[in-house]
Amino acid sequence: MIRLSNGCRFPFPRPSLVNVRRLDMACLPMIEEMNRTGILISPARFATVDGEMALEEERILAEIHAKAGRALNPESGPQVARLLFDELGLGHAAMRLTPTGDRYSTDQDTLSGLRNQHPLVDLILDHRELRKLRSTYTGPLPLQAGADGRVRTTFKATTARTGRLASENPNLQNIPVRSDWGPKIRSAFVARPGCLLVSSDLSQIEMRMAAHESLDPALMRVFWDQLDIHTVTAIALFRLDAHEILGLLAAEKAGTLTWQQELALKEFRHKYRLPAKTLGFAILYGVTPKGLQLQILSASGPLLDLEDCEAYIRRWFEIYSGVLARIEIFWGWARRYGMTWDQFGRHRCVPEVKSTHPRVQAEGLRQAANHPIQGGAQGVIKVAMAEQYKLMEYYRFFGEVCDPLLQIHDETIFECGERIAQDFAVDSRAILSSCVPLEIPVEASGDVAGDWGSMK
Repeated sequence: MIRLSNGCRFPFPRPSLVNVRRLDMACLPMIEEMNRTGILISPARFATVDGEMALEEERILAEIHAKAGRALNPESGPQVARLLFDELGLGHAAMRLTPTGDRYSTDQDTLSGLRNQHPLVDLILDHRELRKLRSTYTGPLPLQAGADGRVRTTFKATTARTGRLASENPNLQNIPVRSDWGPKIRSAFVARPGCLLVSSDLSQIEMRMAAHESLDPALMRVFWDQLDIHTVTAIALFRLDAHEILGLLAAEKAGTLTWQQELALKEFRHKYRLPAKTLGFAILYGVTPKGLQLQILSASGPLLDLEDCEAYIRRWFEIYSGVLARIEIFWGWARRYGMTWDQFGRHRCVPEVKSTHPRVQAEGLRQAANHPIQGGAQGVIKVAMAEQYKLMEYYRFFGEVCDPLLQIHDETIFECGERIAQDFAVDSRAILSSCVPLEIPVEASGDVAGDWGSMK
């Protein structure tokens, strides 16, 4: 027990040097080596992808001009707003004004809700995506490579208060995954001759940490039974026929889907599973009904009413009631001690919870609820990184190439000699799934390939 300045007794040990060494200092050698090593790129592939994107950008721009009936800059908010909202009369319930209040916003969340109302919306969004990807990745990255052809980012372990690593100059953690262009850009990150890239990834670690912290029976059962959490949640959240949905999935796995079943499964994934998946991840961050509405739109999901979003959030906590009970304990910690902490002892001060301003107080409660889950997940990742570094040293002892390259949230990418790549992948996944015992199984996945884009 330690006593705080406000007189409260704090029922948790002060973070010890053992914890600091285990979490942060133990993974510093790998972080430093990633910063120093960098990842090899193929300038030829970058040039090819950039050329394809440039042609597609020109084609889309010409089509935008043809459909708009005049020249239009898709990057200009006022021009796009005038065309879509004033001339075409498009709109939806989630639209919001710009900070200046003179017009409606034309950001991605807003335009995503207009996708089915006019073909111009998709064209504008596609053009903006291409312009951003070219200006952020395919254009500047080849120029940032060193004399050895490798791009070096800087990973920082102290930027995020939850302990998550941040990538800067350039940021290699935000290359899109869902976009059609994402894999093409990643394909330009390659292994050196005689080596392969090896990825190891923790599966849904934050949802698993929520189950571990809350001990919610329904959530734990999903992971113990190795079910798809988002499918199970969607069935319960929208009160669907579980037998029918599971039958469709079984038919898909067996390759016996009829075209009617294929349409039904596609509708389920778009109308029900996608919102359930978005909610499952967002709810751990204290999402509001408005925030959920925008996040589902941004993920190309359906436009939901705010009342429905509020009902779905309430329903999610009814399904997994143990999670809400645990979050209320986190709130209690924050209100009493002015801080919250994860299972490793990493503290986060949240003085905002004592504010008299409702919005500031709500933000403090959101941080208090999220930190033990996200911080705990990052703790698992950092312990795994330290153990993976020991594994690397073992292979290096026998003269094998085994270098860490990137850490992308829950995924770590290595460069290994062809002879040991498969063995290292198996050993690395075993470390991820066993380095920190939780109340539910921890699953790890990964892949081996010659370039980053070919990995699953």
